[in-house]
Amino acid sequence: MPPIKEELADRVRREFSDVTLGNGIGLFEAQGLDQYADEATLKKLRERDEKKNWAAIPFDLLNECNSSLTFFDAPGMKFHLPAFLICDLEGKATQDIVFILCYVTEPFVHVYDDLTATQRKIVCDYLRLYKNDPMVAEMVENAINSFWNAKG
Repeated sequence: MPPIKEELADRVRREFSDVTLGNGIGLFEAQGLDQYADEATLKKLRERDEKKNWAAIPFDLLNECNSSLTFFDAPGMKFHLPAFLICDLEGKATQDIVFILCYVTEPFVHVYDDLTATQRKIVCDYLRLYKNDPMVAEMVENAINSFWNAKG
């Protein structure tokens, strides 16, 4: 991993280390929501969700459940965000988290105030890794200036 990505991954691990899922929507539960599962099924899926240590979620599971990103609530997004960031920083992601971070959807709007200024800066620094990619440069700059860096 290039040094800048390694340093950013270390910051993610450090600054999100104490984040737990709490009552938030977990990875499997979000998959159930994506598939319009009934309440009983959602409850069973939630039982399978990691709730304490986001770093324990395997990259292949994050990739398999990548549509969960659009079904998390704010606590679920805060818990899973560092796992998805690390997955991408280590070159293992098969989904485009940059797009998700740039097109701010409902979970991000509500998670913003729950993130510390340092955690928001990490998201901005992560997005800046893509500022020279002509396919996403404008989108990245707009997201940083209009949302992620709005208060910090």
